Amino acid sequence: MESGFMFNWDSDSEEEFFGFLEDELDVVCVSAEEEEEEGEGEDNLTVCGGEGDAPREWLDVTGEMVATEEERKRSDGRTPFNETNPRPGPQRIWSSTDPHEFFSSFFSSEVVDLIVVETNRYIEALVSSSELAINSRFRDFKKTDRAEIETFLAIQIWMGLLRKPQISDYWSTCQDSLGLTPNFARVMTRNRFQLLSSCQHFCDNTQRVERDQPGYDPLFKIRPLMELVQAGFQREYYPHEHLSIDESIVSFCGRVFFRQYVPSKRNRFGLKNLVLSDATTNYIYLWHVYTVGAFHYDRSLGIGHSSVAGLLGEAKLLDKGHMVYTDSYTHHQLCLSFYMSTTLALVALCE
Repeated sequence: MESGFMFNWDSDSEEEFFGFLEDELDVVCVSAEEEEEEGEGEDNLTVCGGEGDAPREWLDVTGEMVATEEERKRSDGRTPFNETNPRPGPQRIWSSTDPHEFFSSFFSSEVVDLIVVETNRYIEALVSSSELAINSRFRDFKKTDRAEIETFLAIQIWMGLLRKPQISDYWSTCQDSLGLTPNFARVMTRNRFQLLSSCQHFCDNTQRVERDQPGYDPLFKIRPLMELVQAGFQREYYPHEHLSIDESIVSFCGRVFFRQYVPSKRNRFGLKNLVLSDATTNYIYLWHVYTVGAFHYDRSLGIGHSSVAGLLGEAKLLDKGHMVYTDSYTHHQLCLSFYMSTTLALVALCE
């Protein structure tokens, strides 16, 4: 085993963390007994759990155990990682290379139906209200359907690949323009696209709870959408043994009270997310948006402990033999709670 390995990456640094290499995991994942004997790494790594590591053999794609009984045994008596878990990685065998099929796996028909229902609900309420002007073009709004919403989403993705100064430039009819894009007008008119952009909704506004009231959710507007998308992320993939939980800043310049300013980050203004990912492939399995005062957690345990335990609990990855890598703010109580379960925790302490 190599010696002298120190994992001192700071979550507040500008350097991005892209996961661990296989040889790095072999060096880091040592037992507490081995660390004490060697006398190294005590100031940088804390290992909680038993000795040994789970065998590398996996279940096949159907869930049938392919490892022998001898291979599944562990010296510490804890449940091996691949004793009861499905095979890590994609949970289906892809027979197609169609990009639309991949996109639909995560952005399913349920998501599209949600947008259709809530957008139509919103425009009906808007038209029936007295706030709308008589000559407003919203009064001529026709109900949308699944095919039109899929086209609308495709245009938005296309706009992300082809940047132009203004939305109207995508529908420009100037024949002398070098950036002419006639395909936008062929699939949807500019006015229709702008109407859908203004009316796009993911929730029922009548169910909203006002701020400072019990049950208030600052993410109410996008909560149904986020839950459906996260379900797709978990349905299509099962993480490997090694997991990573850390903070991530998503660039955002809108006006919300929980927007964060972190000068040490590359994106200084944005939304802080607590992200659970596969440390082997960097696949994001689940995330929680940090909403400052409205973020629910156990005050007695602290936000670090509650966030890690909450993510693993919601993802149903507790007691599955996973090795979890976290930052130093989850050090003591989290290790103790994981020691009592079959989840192994390795906490990297930052200097």
